Amino acid sequence: MRTLNVEADATGELQVLTLAYNPRTTHFDVSFDLPQSTALRRQTTRFTGTAVETIEAATVDHPIERGEVLKMSDLVVQRRPKSEGPAITDLRSAVGLAARHSLRPGQPLREADLMKPAIVQRNDTVTIIYEAPGFTLTLRGRAQDAGAMGDTISVLNAESKRVVQGVVSGPGRVTVSAKSIRFVENAPEPPTPPAPPSERPRQGYSVE
Repeated sequence: MRTLNVEADATGELQVLTLAYNPRTTHFDVSFDLPQSTALRRQTTRFTGTAVETIEAATVDHPIERGEVLKMSDLVVQRRPKSEGPAITDLRSAVGLAARHSLRPGQPLREADLMKPAIVQRNDTVTIIYEAPGFTLTLRGRAQDAGAMGDTISVLNAESKRVVQGVVSGPGRVTVSAKSIRFVENAPEPPTPPAPPSERPRQGYSVE
C-alpha cells in the first residue's frame, strides 16, 4: 500500500469513490477521496489487488515431528484463507495432543492432524490384566502396536506366546476382558470316560 500525504489540518473521513470486486478471481479495484484535502487530489488514490477472506487458525511456530505432543509454547494463531477449510481456532484444544504426521509452520491445524498421544509403544513390555467375573489375572506381555489411552492393540503373551487383543488402560497396561478371550469356552470338552465293565454274575449254590 502506498502512503497518501494530506494537509495536517485536513479533516473528515476518507471516502470510497469507486469499488469493484470479482468474487471469482478475488480481484478488486478501489479509489478514495478526502474532500477537504487538495493535496490528495494531486495523488493517485486508486488501488488494485486481490482480497481473500481469512479466518483465525491455530498453527505451529516450528516444525513438529510425528508423535510429538504439542505444548502451548508450540502454537500460535495466524490468519489463513477461509478457503483452506475448517481449522482449529482454540489453542487450548490442541495442547496435549500428538501430531499424527509431521507439521510445518503456517499450516492450519485440523482435527485430523492430531491424535491422542501414545502411552504404549510398539515392542514395549506391558502388564496384561485379564479380567473375568470373580478374579483378575496379571501377565507379562509385549505390545505389538503403539496405542493411546482407550485404543485396542495386539499384545503377545510372554507365557503362552499367543497374541491377544486388549485395550490400553494406562502407561504400560493393557486390559483384556473375558469377552475378548474365552479360554474355558474355547477349550475342547474332555472325553467321556468309558463305563466300567459290568461284573459277571456269580454262580450260585443252594444249601439244603
